[in-house]
Amino acid sequence: MRTRTQIHIQDASSAEDRARIEQILVAAAGKFGMADTTVTSRVPDTIRCYAERVGFGFAIGGRVVGELAIVDFYSGKEATSVFPTIEAEITSEVQRTFGERVHIPTESEYIPAQSTLPESDEAREFNRKHLWMRRDNEANAKKRKV
Repeated sequence: MRTRTQIHIQDASSAEDRARIEQILVAAAGKFGMADTTVTSRVPDTIRCYAERVGFGFAIGGRVVGELAIVDFYSGKEATSVFPTIEAEITSEVQRTFGERVHIPTESEYIPAQSTLPESDEAREFNRKHLWMRRDNEANAKKRKV
């Protein structure tokens, strides 16, 4: 079952706040060995995006909408055992860093990510390199089994 959750940080559009959010996401992604997929984001004012693996698993990201910073969590098709751990760790660190400015919204308060930017040349190259390579590796593995 897919789940989406968010953290909202009030009055967090400054460069300093964006840098703090980026540090939290970078540290968590590094700790859990996530793939940096920021280059593929088509969401305006993206801070950072990570996936459990390119094209697989859960995803996390940060973005700014007006004066609000949002940290998004998406479990993927089926949440892996690591998803609740990383979600709790990031939530704890965001709350510690931003204190009373943090709001955990209900689902009705979620602000959807709008993928309105055009796909960049860098994103096309990233996808070509990572997704096509993975498909080729999977196809070769199937051939070896036959």
